[in-house]
Amino acid sequence: MKDLFEKINIHRVLRYALFMLLTLMAQNMILSHFRLFGSCPMVLPAVAVAVGMFEGATLGPLFSLIMGIFADMSFVEHTIFFAMVLPALSFAAAFVSQFFINRRFFAFMGITLAALFITAAWWLVTTLPLLRRYRQVNYVEVEQHAIRQSFVRIGHTLKHLYEDKQVFWFLLAFFCYIDGVYTIIDMATAYGTALGLDTTGLLLALLVTQIVAFPSALIFGRLSAKYPSSQLIPVCIAAYTGIAVFAFFLTQQWQFWVLAVLVGMFQGGVQALSRSHFAKIIPAEKSGEYFGLFDICGKGASFLGTMIVSVGSQLTGSANVGVGSIAVLFVIGFVLFRVSCRTEHAKQV
Repeated sequence: MKDLFEKINIHRVLRYALFMLLTLMAQNMILSHFRLFGSCPMVLPAVAVAVGMFEGATLGPLFSLIMGIFADMSFVEHTIFFAMVLPALSFAAAFVSQFFINRRFFAFMGITLAALFITAAWWLVTTLPLLRRYRQVNYVEVEQHAIRQSFVRIGHTLKHLYEDKQVFWFLLAFFCYIDGVYTIIDMATAYGTALGLDTTGLLLALLVTQIVAFPSALIFGRLSAKYPSSQLIPVCIAAYTGIAVFAFFLTQQWQFWVLAVLVGMFQGGVQALSRSHFAKIIPAEKSGEYFGLFDICGKGASFLGTMIVSVGSQLTGSANVGVGSIAVLFVIGFVLFRVSCRTEHAKQV
């Protein structure tokens, strides 16, 4: 019992209390219509499993029990349902994860296969309705030498890309600001570890990022119906600039949690709005070729942000300066995006 109380400190309790509060708020406000077995909200068992994997067979069920009690108080149709089920799920997840951790090779293979299976199942479930109802309107007729003609069309598109200055400047802007977004996502844990922050807290903060990103993407979807993407995208870029500046002063665990929430608020919005905006400004009959260039700009820029972080950290000896330097990418992306929008306005005039 003494060891248990030594493991539980006030910071950890407050951190989990905040995490549980955010989870219950997300379930009540956003995800209440997603049900498992007709009654149980889906997000709560998932959180219990995650807590068990990260905290072990002692603290995991304990925190899940606390979350279950709060859940039973929130969902009046269940009396002690969550208080019984969530700790059991958390204990089972802790046992399985401990089994895999002691056998690292099987852990790697099992987790990798599970991730691939979940991804494949997700794509299958979301694709089946499209196969039944969707009918493609714009497409290229199949020719005799399809592969050769594909390269010919791509070359023609690249040759005339600069002629459409709106698309050209947008791709340059996207190349810059989306690399900043991906760099923050990919290097978040490395940055927190370099600052000496708690690993468990970092992983939970990233989980909170995904929870916050879902309702935020829905909110940006509603806003896009009222405001054009040319106004919303600069807001997201400016917000990410502020996030990079905030990271420059980050030194404590709670600041990293604030950073995670802010990233989640704009992460889904900037990605979805960029695709939507790009689809509006390209020729519909060449959407496949143009979106290929779009993805190349997104993936091909992945080296730039990490290089800026590495150079900044090495020259100054400070991880804060390295991450804060990413703000340069957002500033350049913001300027280039405004140039693209002015090109569109000049074209309309």
